[in-house]
Amino acid sequence: MSFKVWRKKSDNSVVGFCEATYTGFEPGGDLTAYTLSIEATPPALPSTPPTQAAVKLAAVAADPTVPASLKALLAEIIK
Repeated sequence: MSFKVWRKKSDNSVVGFCEATYTGFEPGGDLTAYTLSIEATPPALPSTPPTQAAVKLAAVAADPTVPASLKALLAEIIK
């Protein structure tokens, strides 16, 4: 099972995340085995993936058989 862990500040702004796969680790046990690190700068967050409409619009824009007027109209409708 894959999951994301988000780290937020007290004002709920996201300052980082990590992705991991479940390997059977359960929190608890010996706390001396844990490590703590503080970054000097917040990690860069990846951009959000494009929507399905944006992907389809890019495919239509790349198709040379679609008229330019239709491409412009679709670009106006899908923003």
